[in-house]
Amino acid sequence: MSKQGRQTELFGGHVLNLDSGEQEERSLFISGGRLMSSLDDAKEWDRVDCHGLFLIPGLVDSHVHFSQTGLPDGRPDSLDLTRFYPFDQVVHELQTTGPQRFFPTYLGSGVTSVMDVGGFPWTFDMARASVNNPNSPNIAVTGPLLSTIEFKRLNPGQECSFLYVPDEDSARARVRYLVGSPEHGGLGSPMVKIWFIPRAGAFEQQSRVVQAATEEAKALGARVCVHATGRAEALRALMAGCDYLVHSVEDAPLGRDFIQRCLRQHTILCPTLTVMEGYTRLTEVLSTGTAPVLDDPNHLVDAITRARAARLPELVDEGARARMTPARLEATQARTAKGLRQASQNLLALVSAGVPVCAGTDAGNPLTLHGVSIHRELEAMQAAGLSPLAVLRAATRNGALAMGRPGELGDLRPGAAADVVALRADPIQEGVRACRQVEWVVRAGVRKTIGQYQAQVMHTDQTLRPLLLA
Repeated sequence: MSKQGRQTELFGGHVLNLDSGEQEERSLFISGGRLMSSLDDAKEWDRVDCHGLFLIPGLVDSHVHFSQTGLPDGRPDSLDLTRFYPFDQVVHELQTTGPQRFFPTYLGSGVTSVMDVGGFPWTFDMARASVNNPNSPNIAVTGPLLSTIEFKRLNPGQECSFLYVPDEDSARARVRYLVGSPEHGGLGSPMVKIWFIPRAGAFEQQSRVVQAATEEAKALGARVCVHATGRAEALRALMAGCDYLVHSVEDAPLGRDFIQRCLRQHTILCPTLTVMEGYTRLTEVLSTGTAPVLDDPNHLVDAITRARAARLPELVDEGARARMTPARLEATQARTAKGLRQASQNLLALVSAGVPVCAGTDAGNPLTLHGVSIHRELEAMQAAGLSPLAVLRAATRNGALAMGRPGELGDLRPGAAADVVALRADPIQEGVRACRQVEWVVRAGVRKTIGQYQAQVMHTDQTLRPLLLA
């Protein structure tokens, strides 16, 4: 493991040029947690032989939720297991143990930066603690999201992750709370997240709420991101001035007017192609009574998540299992497949037109696990028709753009943060599945091998062993 503050030369590796797609055999120089054009000859430095390795910028997951676990215990609206895992207890576990459980998994998966687009106010503490921290990914957060529908299931106590905004006045007031400075009782968020869930007979009123929230945020200097999975609500979000759409549209083709508006407004889109697969896999657990198989190529998922996933079949009550008939399961699978096809077609249309897209998993939702889910998401983007280089740009440079830190994150040019991933396989020639073959990761100038991240996970498993009995 390299030490923070030490000068380091990474030599002999194939360094990805995000502009040309070429992989150049050259050195990367690191000093003070930054990539440099050269090193100070007056100081000693470490040299790391990278022959046979492919060096890419640290990946950016532009859509995660640290206020959710990746299992139904963190989303009781998907499957109510609160009699086994009281939701207030789960939230307390996330606040106190989340960094230990999830950070090594993200970093060992090559993800050195994440954007939490909706969570409890304590996520701001995680973001502050991530600055120049080699044991944490870079973290940007929005804090609680504004919801166009009343959604109490994920608000267990005084602190809320969903703030209901029924009208324009409440929307503006909530925005002032989110964006306002902590010294004046606000949270100081640089971005406001709106959860736009259409309700029958209320679409126009909800659209006015989104418009009011967006206007207030922009007036206060904040950016706006919107959850909108239907074309109608996504278009209204764009018309309101949305900066970042955090999902692809899955119910209809986007159309030329939609794409042109994205281009004019420099709107970024994160497709989250695979999150609904997690929900579908949960219905398969209900239907078949078998535990889900976790996609964990480097053995980085923590023991609590593994144990609770394995227990899912025995915790499902007979009524829930009986309701998930074969016909209902088949309909769910068909609906998910149809949505993925449309979202994939829309993604390809956006990229072909030059709209910036980033990569995000929506990790924290049931069976979209923290950290490791990035691999399936990147592979789905390539399967949609994007080239490996386009996917890697989405997962690096464009992710940094979504986070509001272009040039600083997701790049290997001098001046960028020293966040580098070494792969044992060529991600351009062999495709983005190569991103599963992580050899080591540099975060904030500190290099750790995949074995060291696995050891961190094992140590955390021992530290949190009492929770395994819960």
